Amino acid sequence: MEYNIDFIIEEIVNLFRDNLKLFLINDNYLINLKEYCKKNLNLKYTPYNALIYFAEEALSDLVNCEYLFDFKDLE
Repeated sequence: MEYNIDFIIEEIVNLFRDNLKLFLINDNYLINLKEYCKKNLNLKYTPYNALIYFAEEALSDLVNCEYLFDFKDLE
């Protein structure tokens, strides 16, 4: 059986992207990222260490949440 790895990766990335957008709306999640954005809104460059920190924070929040939303069309 052959799998379409690119499709699977894209689906996982979409799931993370959609849920991270919801987390940015919710005040209980990704607090550090929101504070950084408020303080540095005009900056176009985010230091590498800050990106790593935010990625770790986001993945930790995703892993520890009760459930993830899936916004794919049900066709």
